Amino acid sequence: MLFNSLDLIFLFMPATLAAFAAAVRLRSPTVAVLVLLVTPYVFYGYGGHFAVLLLAGSAAFNYVIGWAIAGAIRREERTPGSLLLGIGVCGDLALLAHFKYAGFLMTNLDQLTFPRQVEHAAVDGVFSVRILFSSRSSTMRKPSRNSCAWARCLGRERCCRDYFYIALGGNRKGQARRYVNLMTTLLVGGLWHGAGWTFVIWGGLHGLYLVANHLLRTARPPRAPAWLSWPTAVQ
Repeated sequence: MLFNSLDLIFLFMPATLAAFAAAVRLRSPTVAVLVLLVTPYVFYGYGGHFAVLLLAGSAAFNYVIGWAIAGAIRREERTPGSLLLGIGVCGDLALLAHFKYAGFLMTNLDQLTFPRQVEHAAVDGVFSVRILFSSRSSTMRKPSRNSCAWARCLGRERCCRDYFYIALGGNRKGQARRYVNLMTTLLVGGLWHGAGWTFVIWGGLHGLYLVANHLLRTARPPRAPAWLSWPTAVQ
């Protein structure tokens, strides 16, 4: 079941929302949590039993890690807790890297050219450029709203914002570092959405647009030459 399939849009998603809404209306947190717990297994089980076993194994691994971290916190053992957290994060990232990005990596090791992906990304780029420059007239008058769209995007992608942009230093280490952090975050966000050069280039394009947007916000308008004020002075 793909995220854009008719089965998901018209069957699975409405059924999930209806079940969750019913649990909320019944004021039963247990049922609501049960709905959120079972539906991922139904979703992944639609494609095969292996995905269900993989999801169950991942959930068990994270549960054990969380239980161990909670014990370390109760014992006020900071170093073991940090180590356990690192093990949990690395384990999850390794699983994600293998099943989502291994094929992408191997494909690009075999062929280093990607003209088709560039073509697709260029379409997105042209669309984004039109949005950027069509809004310049209004954003120059209202600089506080220049980057609201990207801010909302980063706000929704809390993982990228909290664990990449803020972790890299955010805007606390100067403008140059801020632009590097923005670009890195958008590149990672693009790759996070899909294992393909289209997503990487999409993230890179939006990173460039966001950096350009901030540069335009901070740029000071050139001062008028002194001779332009002479007619006023004469009057």
